[in-house]
Amino acid sequence: MLSILDDVATAGPGADELQQAQAVLELDYSDVSSNGVWLDVLTSRLHLDDADLLTPSRLRAELDQVDAAAVRDLAAALYGPGNRIEIITAPAPQTASDDDPSLLGFSEQKSSLYDIFLLRKNGLLPQSGLMIGCSV
Repeated sequence: MLSILDDVATAGPGADELQQAQAVLELDYSDVSSNGVWLDVLTSRLHLDDADLLTPSRLRAELDQVDAAAVRDLAAALYGPGNRIEIITAPAPQTASDDDPSLLGFSEQKSSLYDIFLLRKNGLLPQSGLMIGCSV
């Protein structure tokens, strides 16, 4: 998955990939039968001018302007070096070894898993679940 993000951030999507993604969004934007579509537009009027409302027709018009370079630039801004956010899952420490990271298989050297252990030990993370952090 990360290699695909790197490719898109470097070269952008291929013509077939972009066309396929646009076709999926076009179908989504064309479905005006849902009340949710119109409720989103109406509630947005509280803080947007009418010209800035994301109506289905405006979404389709903006979609027509998206090209591979725009996708590449956005992907580079979001997933390029130093910008990527990775989600790391780790098992909760066993209660018998909560105070000793070496019993969990961690070395004394600093590591990402050891940092997770310390955050959990200090009560900054739940005992199970996800940790979101920036890659280095």
